[in-house]
Amino acid sequence: MSGMKYTKYGIVFGMAIVTTGIALTIKYGYRPAPTRIMKPSFFDSPEEIGTIAMKRFFAQLASEKVVVLGLPTNRDWSFQFARGFINAAAQNQREFAHIVAEQALPEEIRTVLKERGVKYTEINTNTQTLAELANITRAAIAGTEKTLIVVPNLYSTHLLEGNPITRLEKLVELPGREEGKAISIFAMTVGPLALEPAQEKELDPICLGSERDGSGTADLGCAILQAGRSFYRKRILETEKDARSRYIAIMQAPRPNDFLLLVREPSTAR
Repeated sequence: MSGMKYTKYGIVFGMAIVTTGIALTIKYGYRPAPTRIMKPSFFDSPEEIGTIAMKRFFAQLASEKVVVLGLPTNRDWSFQFARGFINAAAQNQREFAHIVAEQALPEEIRTVLKERGVKYTEINTNTQTLAELANITRAAIAGTEKTLIVVPNLYSTHLLEGNPITRLEKLVELPGREEGKAISIFAMTVGPLALEPAQEKELDPICLGSERDGSGTADLGCAILQAGRSFYRKRILETEKDARSRYIAIMQAPRPNDFLLLVREPSTAR
């Protein structure tokens, strides 16, 4: 009898877990766990983070003709990150011959993008047809020069359906796709990082359930939130010396060729 009792409770408990799992999947959606690329690492400046981010993909970027870089538009350190990323590319034989920028990016970012003196173009990267962006991308794929496309981070991530990069990939013929391979444009999306609950209110975009996500950006917000939460128990800000006064960055890959780099700025910074 006791065995039957425990079996009954086990079945009920198991059904409750399955039901809860289905409810959460319906509410928030299901995605495989992202691949961790870089554990929490400490930096003295955003420029240093940009440099390391480029060097991390030194070998892979040798064959990439188009790279999309998505930056947060409300973080003062974004332009410094961009400077480190672009300069490191030039110093490591990965110079971008053409830099394409979203025309609505903050002036500080657009100024940095012009510093290298290479071909520079500003366009609206989120038009209905994406005609100009698609033409630039096709030309880059067909040519030999590397092109960097810099946009707001909401445009670069593959986590958001219907945003510019997912629409762009449907418009252009990517090498290898004709063979049935799941090919995507190399994209690095940069965003904020919370390493303790008190910092979650500073994250943007925010994480909401699908029924409240009027802007359609919550999937990125939830990915950012979950990436940081996985490190809360380690209490990095308390256990690592001078952690609060330095920049901290982590990186993960939600899917192949799609990278999410998150940055926590020092307590004294914005």
